[in-house]
Amino acid sequence: MKPKVTGRVFAMNRSKVATSNDFIQGKCIIRNRLVDVIYDSGATHSFISFDCVKSLDFPVSSLHYEVVVSTLTDKLITTSSACLDCSMMVNNKTFYVNLICLLFSHLHVVLGMDWYHPTMFFSIVKTNTLIFYTCA
Repeated sequence: MKPKVTGRVFAMNRSKVATSNDFIQGKCIIRNRLVDVIYDSGATHSFISFDCVKSLDFPVSSLHYEVVVSTLTDKLITTSSACLDCSMMVNNKTFYVNLICLLFSHLHVVLGMDWYHPTMFFSIVKTNTLIFYTCA
């Protein structure tokens, strides 16, 4: 039996994201392809849909633990599948992120607060635009 780690994500489908001001929608480049991304500041981890994994032909790793993810509706989803150390480009900056695989409805990638680098900070302006800054 694998140990369990708890996680949280609020963005689970495109229709809820489109009608909420709690998320920022954008694009990022993964494996030289433009994919939709949702920035979910309430998410503990970053996630990728199984459909996106398949279309990007990503290798999937089995984690040594299970991630028990709670959602906005308090539904628990358990997974131990992940795409590890993925190169992702956002606003011409490359980041490496571990993406936990989940079933999403018409979403590609949800970025939680685990992906940003300690030398980077960002600002959210009133138009729900994410602006990145790096510290030397």
